[in-house]
Amino acid sequence: MPLSDKKWAADNSVLSRFARSGHWEFLERLLPSVWTTGFIIAEVKEGLKNPKYASLKVVLEAVQKGWLKVIENKDLTEEERATIAKVPTSLG
Repeated sequence: MPLSDKKWAADNSVLSRFARSGHWEFLERLLPSVWTTGFIIAEVKEGLKNPKYASLKVVLEAVQKGWLKVIENKDLTEEERATIAKVPTSLG
């Protein structure tokens, strides 16, 4: 199944690594669109307060272009919230 036939979600780790590596355009070419949460966007904005992380601006630009779609927790269904609650928050 082609990547374009699936829905993709990304956390701050994925988004910031592509942004900071200078390979954001690869991510946009690879996937037709990506979803993230308002909480993740808030983390990115916090990071942008430090000039060291200026490369994160591509994340906000992707939201403005509509490629990166933001969903707020209040907009999730109960089933989606339950699924998210089962996702491990660490690998340890």
